[in-house]
Amino acid sequence: MNQNITIETERLILRQWNMTDINDMVEGLNNINVTKWLAGAPFPYTAEDAKYFIQNTIDKDLYNFAIILKSENKAIGGTQLTDISMANGVAGGGIWINEKYQGFGYGTEAFGARIKYAFEVLGLRRLENGYFKENEKAIFIFHKEITGHTHFFRHA
Repeated sequence: MNQNITIETERLILRQWNMTDINDMVEGLNNINVTKWLAGAPFPYTAEDAKYFIQNTIDKDLYNFAIILKSENKAIGGTQLTDISMANGVAGGGIWINEKYQGFGYGTEAFGARIKYAFEVLGLRRLENGYFKENEKAIFIFHKEITGHTHFFRHA
């Protein structure tokens, strides 16, 4: 991902992960109530896991965004665009939010910004986002109306 990509909303900044985010990432993901809904995230989640993830996303053609809460300058979650097919105009992805910051609309705000970026900047036509059917918070975010955009959600 180009390190200069920054997506800003009223309360959030979406930007590339960096090594200063390790403690925030561990705080958010070393929680079974968060990681149980993520495919491929280990539990317990350690600083080594965070470091490995960040090292493998920096300066690559990946769209893995840290979700930064402006008021605290803190990474409170992450979202990404994955499996991008520019030829077909399709991508996947997901989102996670530190449990301490859930229920304030940050996930909806970040997810909406990610969707807008995918369609308006990257020119994608469709997003396919998976979720576990028992994850009511994901269902709520994923089924919010994003006016003028086509998105498809599938559950596991």
